[in-house]
Amino acid sequence: MTTTCSGTIAAVIVIYNPGDEIVSHLTNILKGVDFVIAVNNGANSSICKRLTRAGIIVVGDGENIGLSRALNLGLDAAWKLAPHAHHVLLLDQDSQPAKSMARRLQLAFEKARAAGLNPACVAPRLIDVKARSKNLRQRPGLAEIELAATSGTLTSREVVQDVGGMMADLFIDCIDHEWCFRARHLGYKIYQDNDTVMLHDMGELAVNIPMIYKPMYKSPIRHYYIIRNTLLLFRKNYVPFKWKAINLIKTCYRIIAYVAASTDRSASLHLITQALIDGSAGRSESRPVSITKHAER
Repeated sequence: MTTTCSGTIAAVIVIYNPGDEIVSHLTNILKGVDFVIAVNNGANSSICKRLTRAGIIVVGDGENIGLSRALNLGLDAAWKLAPHAHHVLLLDQDSQPAKSMARRLQLAFEKARAAGLNPACVAPRLIDVKARSKNLRQRPGLAEIELAATSGTLTSREVVQDVGGMMADLFIDCIDHEWCFRARHLGYKIYQDNDTVMLHDMGELAVNIPMIYKPMYKSPIRHYYIIRNTLLLFRKNYVPFKWKAINLIKTCYRIIAYVAASTDRSASLHLITQALIDGSAGRSESRPVSITKHAER
């Protein structure tokens, strides 16, 4: 029996300090879904007006409330402003989905659900725009994975109502990890459609070691959130012990790599120290406001 999908899809995209090209970019995304909801996390009024004229739903007052809270705001808006949307596609502003991507993921999601696989979400295979040739081929078809990146992920209204939104206090980084672990703890599974590919900017730079390609951030503010939020996830009982053990080792390596790659090594040292203190103490509400010259998302 062939599964067909006729339900509507809303795309939620958080925009932060976008350039003028964001209008044509989101207009192109609108061609592949039924609604595009742009969460204004830091865009000027001129761009927001142009987006509205282009048929994009703009929510938020422009304050940078963090990616996690902004995604939750967009999800709430999707259910209220697009009440017939059965599925939601989450995207970063720099992601480059093909026009057919949302429908392909929707079809994969519904096939998985019809087969009793209990999907929390279906994600495309991400290819870093800086390393297109360095991504290994994957076995075609739907594959169960441990974690999916937020951008490109398609889920349903019912799943979000059951699992909940993003953990707001994480602000940015590890948001996708925490949500996937929480969904899996409730009995859902995470899937990747290897036949669907999306170009995505995975980091500010890339470290190339033989057989390894690793995106990385240079910003001290990102170093803070990655380290702190990793430690916060250590405290969650639904996060697998194996992930905690591996990331405890990775965190040690990350500290060295982040300082070496940082745009401001003294700031990174300061913020990493603060992240270790805040994360170990479980202070999820803490934000590194003492250093304001580094841009936050």
